[in-house]
Amino acid sequence: MGAKMKALVVENDLKSQCLLAKVLAERGHEVTTFENAEQAILAYQREFYPLLFVDVGLPGMDGLQYCRWIRSQPCGERSYVIAAIEPTLPAEVQQVLEAGANDFLTKPYQLDQLRARLAIGERQMSQFFDRQQLEENLQSETQRWTMAEAELFRAREEFELLLASKDSELDELREKVQAAEQALESANLELNRLRGVEAEPTDSLKETLKSREQELTRLELELSEAREALSQQLGEHTEQLVTLREQMRVSLDDRKRVETALAEAHEELARRGREQLQESLRLVDECRVMAMERRRLETELGQRDQRREAEHNRLIMERDEVLQRLNVQSEETNRLRGALAEMQERRATLEEAQQSALEELKVHRDARKRLEARWRTAMCLGAELNRATTAEDVARVAGLTTQELVGWDRFSFDAYVAESDWIHPVLNLESTDGRSCPTRPLHPGPQPGSLLRRVIEDGPQLILRPAASCNGHDAVVVGNRARKSASLLCVPITMMGRIVGFLTVRSSVENAYRVDDLEMLEMLAAQCAGALERIEARSGCESNAVQEPAPLSELAVQVGS
Repeated sequence: MGAKMKALVVENDLKSQCLLAKVLAERGHEVTTFENAEQAILAYQREFYPLLFVDVGLPGMDGLQYCRWIRSQPCGERSYVIAAIEPTLPAEVQQVLEAGANDFLTKPYQLDQLRARLAIGERQMSQFFDRQQLEENLQSETQRWTMAEAELFRAREEFELLLASKDSELDELREKVQAAEQALESANLELNRLRGVEAEPTDSLKETLKSREQELTRLELELSEAREALSQQLGEHTEQLVTLREQMRVSLDDRKRVETALAEAHEELARRGREQLQESLRLVDECRVMAMERRRLETELGQRDQRREAEHNRLIMERDEVLQRLNVQSEETNRLRGALAEMQERRATLEEAQQSALEELKVHRDARKRLEARWRTAMCLGAELNRATTAEDVARVAGLTTQELVGWDRFSFDAYVAESDWIHPVLNLESTDGRSCPTRPLHPGPQPGSLLRRVIEDGPQLILRPAASCNGHDAVVVGNRARKSASLLCVPITMMGRIVGFLTVRSSVENAYRVDDLEMLEMLAAQCAGALERIEARSGCESNAVQEPAPLSELAVQVGS
């Protein structure tokens, strides 16, 4: 397996795209996928991809145009491109290779061929990267050798300048030494001449001789100093020459080492070139084998097309015969379909009549059951009201009866005094989880609300409305704030031609009540009025006083106290 590389897959078929991404990821490559060439161009401009898979049949810019665009980029020649072609279009192979692709694969992809092509591409890219690394090393060594030669040339020029300056200084020292030796020789000659004079010494001669001796001593000192300076400069010059010789030797060693590395790099490049040539020859052989296989497949496809054409002609003849038989059968089928349609229409008519009869029977059955239940409740209602002794008992019997007859979530029984337009709650019940329990009054008074006012003016009220719109004055919370009264019945309790109370039931269910429920509630209110009248009459007989019947409101106040 080759080194890890960034791979770019340009494939519009999602299944093929996933297969390529999976195989490349298994081989350790970092994969980026796109469905069209336009997106791939933007990605390639942002980042270099050494390995590319391109489908020739891309929408918009096709794979051949994309390959040409890749090769036109500055680093395009460094990318290894594998193109995907259709097996039915062998002419695309030459076009793909001319467009700049390094290799090609036929679709649908075969895993063994895909892995083999990947191995070849990875090997060639690895060789390319190694060759590029060697070339970079060679270039760096060449630059280093050029810099070393320039440094050596500069050192040689400095050495020559230094030698020239030292030679001029040595020439000056030699001239000074020669001048000093000549002066010393002339001084010795003069001294010998003076010593050879046999004349009597005089004071002037002694002084002259003494000065000549002093001059001779000074010249000898200058000569020794000049010789010492000359020997010192010669020593320094010798040390510099030794240092320069050592630097030149090191530079020559570096040059030999660089030349050896360059020779090895050239040998490695030649060896890899030979290997790549062998690999190219092997690929050419594989292409030749694939071309032979393609020609064989084309021959087989031609034979198959001939067989398919003969089979197609046979099927056409059979189809014509079948069509003739089908025409005959179609006429018979149309006749049978007409008869069947008539039978289906008759059957549908009978089914509709039967369905309507069943629905009417069901409606009559439900009405009968409801009437029977209400009849049983009404039979028990008289006995219950006869046992009632107070208005609260009457209200409780009315609440239980209305729950059985029409059902409710909220029930209220309120007393009313028409003379003072005054209302007082007697009993308020709420149904929660199947249980009835007392609750706060719906009409706390003392004046009647809008609903009771409509009952006083217009008579019994049946109110039905959608639950979503229950936000008016009559939309009362039932149990909790989520349950609004969508259906409502309210009837007056009339005794001796005057309204003495109201009977109200509410439900959170839409369309829970009907007109017959309102009539049933009016009948119950009439029986409650009769029971209240009997209670008031009984109360008057027990007090042994002849007076007007006590109003229902007073009874309600007594019950409340």
